[in-house]
Amino acid sequence: MKIILIILLSFISFESFAQYFQESKNLNIKAKEIDIATDKNITFLENVLINSNYVTINADSAEYHKNEKSITIKGLPTTIHSTEKNRSFFGSADKIIFYSDERIFLVGNASITHNKIIISSNKIVLNSTNGSFTSE
Repeated sequence: MKIILIILLSFISFESFAQYFQESKNLNIKAKEIDIATDKNITFLENVLINSNYVTINADSAEYHKNEKSITIKGLPTTIHSTEKNRSFFGSADKIIFYSDERIFLVGNASITHNKIIISSNKIVLNSTNGSFTSE
C-alpha cells in the first residue's frame, strides 16, 4: 500500500511540475537523487544539470516549488550559460532561481559575463528569452 501511495504521489508531483513549466517548452533536469517530499516540492540532489530552451545550469541541489512555479538552485557556486550563440553569456552565483517564464535570478556573489563585459552584484536578474539583464 505504501509503495502504491509513493507511486501515486510521484505521478501527481511530476505531472504538476511538467504542467507549470510547460511555458519553457523544453526543460530537462538530471540529478543523482530525486526526493519527492510533498505534492508541492520536488528536491534534486547531487550533480544537478538543468537544460531549457535557452540555458544550461549546473548545481549541487535544486528544489521545485509548485506554488511559486519556480526552481531554486544552489551550489558553491552554481553556474549558468546560454545555449544560444547570438545571446552568449556565462554566470555564477550562490543561488539561482529559475521561473517558468524564463526569468532567472542570480543571488549571492552573482557574476555574469556577456560580450566580454563582466558584471558582479549581489543580485542579477536575467531574462533568458531576450537576453536582457539588470543588477541590484
